[in-house]
This record gives sequence, structure tokens and C-alpha cells, in this order.
Amino acid sequence: MEMDIDKLENELGQKGIMEKTKEKAKSLIKSVVKQKLEGKEKTEKEEKERKEMEKKKDELIKKQNLKKKCEKVYGKAEILWKKLNEIEENWGKKFVGKNLKEKEEISAESEQEMVEQYEKEISKISKELGDYLDDILIEFKTQKIEEKLKETETKKNRIEAEIRKLEEEIKQKMPEIEKYLAQKQRKIDEKKREVDPLESQFKEQTEELRNLAKSFGEMLKKLKKHYEEKKNEA
Repeated sequence: MEMDIDKLENELGQKGIMEKTKEKAKSLIKSVVKQKLEGKEKTEKEEKERKEMEKKKDELIKKQNLKKKCEKVYGKAEILWKKLNEIEENWGKKFVGKNLKEKEEISAESEQEMVEQYEKEISKISKELGDYLDDILIEFKTQKIEEKLKETETKKNRIEAEIRKLEEEIKQKMPEIEKYLAQKQRKIDEKKREVDPLESQFKEQTEELRNLAKSFGEMLKKLKKHYEEKKNEA
């Protein structure tokens, strides 16, 4: 039977083209998948960086606001402090009589009234200053608490992510573990099937030996009795 060489070469050539086409298709699919994965990783990385930048921006704004409040309070405190010094200086001048045109003694009642007024003004300024300082302290403490809560939340999220990762790993390995356990159980069952007949045989042989020993004991008793009887007859 003659072979059609041209036909065979044509078929082989077509087969070669098909194989090359398949290889190109596989390569193209791999390339597309790789690009998609890289694109996904890039997007996730960019999103993560964006969130971190937003977080840093928020923290910076808070710090700037806190700094402004501190500067405002510090400025207010300086104004109040100057005012306090002015009041003390003015009252001091009045007490020593420097602002009085005529040097005359101030009556005890007038002196008491002046002292009370002085204390009242001092108390008012001190309260105002204290309120500003309380505000800044509350703001500072609030920020610290928020930072601590964020830190705790971050730790919690990280732990939850680790737990989810472990759960996923266990889930993925469960079929393998179950397969391994099933193989072990099959081996145990096989060994058990091998041992069970031997155990039954051992029990049977033990029972036979026990019966044989019992029969042998009875035979010895009979022989001993027969020997004693013969001995007595003699």
C-alpha cells in the first residue's frame, strides 16, 4: 500500500500549525491573567497608599488645629496675665497712695472694699484663664484617646485578618487532613480484619488447651486412685 506523501506532509503541517496556535493562545491567556493580577495588586497598593495618606493628612490637620488652639490659649493667657499684672500694679499704687493727690490714710472700710474688688477681678480673670486651659487639656486628652482607639482598632483588624487567614488555611487543608485520616482509618480497619481471625483462632486454641489440661488432670487423678488401690491390695 502506497502512502500519499503530499497528503501526510500537509496533515503534519496543519497539526504543527494547530499546536503553535494553541501554544500562542495559552501564552496570551497567561499574559492577560498576569496583567490582571498585577493590575489588581497595583490597584490594592494604590488604595492602601491613598488611605495611609488620608490618615496622615487627618492626623496633621488635627495637630495643626490643636497647635492653633494652643497658640490662641497661650495668647489669651498672655493678655490675661498682663491685665492681672496691671491690676496688681494699679492697686498697689493706690494702696501706697501714689495715685492719690493728697496723702491721707485710707479708712479700714475703704481698704476692705478695695481688697474685695481686687479679689473679685483677680478671681474673674483666673476663672477665664482656667477655662481656656481646661479646653485645651480636654482637646489634648480627646486626641490621645482617639489615637489609642485607632491603635486598638488597627490591632483588632490585624488579629481578625490573621484569624481569617488561619481559617482559610485550615479550610484549604481540611480535605487533605480528612483524606489522611480516612487512609489511617482504612489501615486500622485492615489491621483489625487481619487480627480478628487470629484472635478468634487464639481463643479457640486456648479453650482447647484448657479442656485438654482439664482432661489430663482428671486422668492423673484416676491413675493415682488406681495406683493407691493396687498398693493397698498388695
